[in-house]
Amino acid sequence: MKGQKGLAFAIVASFIMLSGMMQSAPRVSAQGESLQLVSTTYYIVQGESDLIAGDESKDEFSCLKILSYELPYSVSRVYASVPSEARNVTAWVASKGLINSTFGREDSEPMAGYLYVDVPSWFERDAAHTNVTNSSTSILASGSILTNVSYDSGALHLAAGATEGAYVSALIPVPESVNIISANVTLYGTDLQNVTSEISNDNGSTWISAVPGTDTTLSTSGSSFHLKLTLTGSDATPLVTGFRAVIRYILPTTTFTVHLTYLWPGEFENAKAIVDLTEPVPYASGGSSFVFLYVVEGYSAEGIGMTLNLDEDGDTSAPNKAVYVNMTVSLSGNVSRSVQVLEPESNWTWLLLLILIAAAFGGGAYVLWKRKSLPAHALEEPIPEEDEERVESHDDLASRKAELMARKAEIAGKMDALTAAKASGAVPVHQADNELELLRSEFRKVRNEQNRVSKRLASSASLVEPDRTEDSYDSMLASIARIDEDFEKGRLPEKTYRSLRKEYTSKAAKMLAERDSSKGTEHPLEKEKTKLMEAIVTLEEEHERGQVDAKVYGDLQASYRRELADLLRQIEGSKED
Repeated sequence: MKGQKGLAFAIVASFIMLSGMMQSAPRVSAQGESLQLVSTTYYIVQGESDLIAGDESKDEFSCLKILSYELPYSVSRVYASVPSEARNVTAWVASKGLINSTFGREDSEPMAGYLYVDVPSWFERDAAHTNVTNSSTSILASGSILTNVSYDSGALHLAAGATEGAYVSALIPVPESVNIISANVTLYGTDLQNVTSEISNDNGSTWISAVPGTDTTLSTSGSSFHLKLTLTGSDATPLVTGFRAVIRYILPTTTFTVHLTYLWPGEFENAKAIVDLTEPVPYASGGSSFVFLYVVEGYSAEGIGMTLNLDEDGDTSAPNKAVYVNMTVSLSGNVSRSVQVLEPESNWTWLLLLILIAAAFGGGAYVLWKRKSLPAHALEEPIPEEDEERVESHDDLASRKAELMARKAEIAGKMDALTAAKASGAVPVHQADNELELLRSEFRKVRNEQNRVSKRLASSASLVEPDRTEDSYDSMLASIARIDEDFEKGRLPEKTYRSLRKEYTSKAAKMLAERDSSKGTEHPLEKEKTKLMEAIVTLEEEHERGQVDAKVYGDLQASYRRELADLLRQIEGSKED
């Protein structure tokens, strides 16, 4: 099942956000006026989680929803299902980055009670189409009109004896659109100062003067585009050999993606809690959905209206949680689905153990009573020296935690390099697999040790004023490591991974800058770390814009990880000195 499951993740990864998750994208729909869901992704984590800052109990669920809608041009608000008792609700809009958006509870029917998210005014609902007309076939296409104008020798010119004439193009096709809003016209030829141009979006009923090389906005509505040229001079000049029109138009629908996070205090009734995944908006035909559910060790989960599969590999960043997944790629219309988390079954062994402990205490009480009845001299016995257990200070624990984080980053860098070497054939597959398994095992051990140290560090917090910025920064680095692990193991689709990693990396860089500025004089190594974090953010942005190819991006990402791990070790070493 492991091999089949990994392959399934790779196959369906491309469905999750579509190509337009981070930008406006057209999508043809038979129901162009109705809001529909294209895809949904759910991350649900029981108990402690990196999704939302703070300490969560086993009765609480941190939730991240990534919802992609097919947004009609006339719709300005989308809806999602978020429990009314949810806390720490945030809404982000995906458009060349993650940006906060206005949201709240809808008051009016039929969506009363559901969470709404407003579509920002800056969200792009339009697209551009470029048309080049420079041949006899395109210039003299059916529907074109020539008045006192002729075409020969590859150019439009005035007819013999005429001093003024006009050319009206045939209908210039534009992809499916609601309205053409502007155009930018470029003319080719000689003596073009004697040529004026006009454009129309209503099939020639209204003409708007257009200065070549500038964007001209159309005040009328329509989707039938024509260009009109007026020539003045003689049959020898001016000459128009062709023209280009960059036409901007409103799309019937665009892909609009929202990220929602919240903390839901689940209520366990009859030993189970139900997390409802039903959305108020129907799915478009062929809609997709992905569910990742993390439950505390000992708990179990099952799906209602869908099948949950246990990920046997688990998640190295959450060793104390079981991971359940579901992938569905053929949803349509209104879909009712939920997951229920089941408490551990009662184990009578614990009751027997309590009875034995009680018996032991009872026997101990009897011994104490007997000792009280003895003379004082009979109780004298040598007192053994207490074992002196070394108690680590808060600073020691913090230093140890930093070392473990650096070691995790170093191991991750080694795994990246080994994976690349395996893919290129530099290292035999069998050898690479064995070494990767050893590195994964070490990664899990370091992660478990970090969790242990973190708990001890938390227990000493009452003696030392906590640095909230430091904790948030460490938590953000842990989040980055976690999504890297999810992506490497095929559990996280690439589009979602790129989006989340950019968001978390940007936040980490900002937290680091704020933390360093609050500490006064900055250590040179800290400056290097800030520069490295900025370089990581820049790399993510350039890769997203397609300015860096996949191989260079992978090499630089692995290199930056190693550099970051080395810097963390150097910084901690300088603190000890």
